[in-house]
Amino acid sequence: MRFFKNPDGTLNAINIFVLVTVITFLLLLLLCKSLLFDKQVGPAGNVITTTTTTTWNLCQDCSMSLKNEQITMEANTNEKIKNILETKNINISSIKFTSSNKDIVSIRTVEGDVTLVAGNEVGKATVTASYDDKSVELIVNVKASKITEASFANKIYYAYVDKKTILDINTSPKKASLKLLSLKSEDDSIGYFDEDNNFIGKSVGEVKVYLEQDGETTSATVHVIKNMIQIKVKYDGVYKEMSEFKYPSNIDSFVEICVKIEDNNNEGYKQDSITYNVISSGKIETTVSSEGEYTLDKNAYIFKAHVKIDQTSESTDNYSIITFSLPDGSKAQLKITKE
Repeated sequence: MRFFKNPDGTLNAINIFVLVTVITFLLLLLLCKSLLFDKQVGPAGNVITTTTTTTWNLCQDCSMSLKNEQITMEANTNEKIKNILETKNINISSIKFTSSNKDIVSIRTVEGDVTLVAGNEVGKATVTASYDDKSVELIVNVKASKITEASFANKIYYAYVDKKTILDINTSPKKASLKLLSLKSEDDSIGYFDEDNNFIGKSVGEVKVYLEQDGETTSATVHVIKNMIQIKVKYDGVYKEMSEFKYPSNIDSFVEICVKIEDNNNEGYKQDSITYNVISSGKIETTVSSEGEYTLDKNAYIFKAHVKIDQTSESTDNYSIITFSLPDGSKAQLKITKE
């Protein structure tokens, strides 16, 4: 008892505080030990130590599952999540949904319901539903059974003889199957469309092709060739592949053009095998000369185009078209227009 009293008989507050603190610490230590370790005696008298792990805020009686792991949706349509996902003790509005491609399928609330929304693009996306430690993945295939809009992406295309070429066509929905389109060739002896609407080149030449959509017909030209001619224009110090070059206004200067032959038939074409023709209209006048080989690329050659813009002309239709050709009829064009 002397521990708690001073010599004058009064209570020693410091010693009492220290004792209470030590007792409190020991009690907390025992409590933690009893929570973390539960010692049990095994059949042979050995002590078995088991660890207890406490998990916070996880619903032990919750579940969610998919009725189907894959579904197919028509482009530009909706599907309610509750028709696809089964849950137990989980409110759908509490689930986090993500899409691997929001252009193909996104998740929105439509009239109070969480809904899958198929976009205006054909393709596949994965939708993931997550809640606490649970998650499921749904594969959504978006298709198009019809095309509402279609147009040629280019006015000029190139295709090889005896090879399949898929023409670039703008469609709505995007990336819809070309089999849904009405395409035809003006001359099947030069090139034709197969049952999948791939263009098949038959002989060297050029042919008009037609696309019919909603009673309207548009056209483009396909050059069927044996060897592709690639055209690059030197712009900002770098050669860039182009089919049209917008020339700066008020300039009388030279443009460097790199012409590369993809010699698929091993014809051994050289620079003097390439011929060129220029058609100019309006304010633009262009002349071309050959300059030599492009040493950084095989079968590539440099040409210079001298472009002059006539500022006195009042014409609004201003362009030059340079056509590069090979003896086998293969050709490519570069269009120069006023910026």
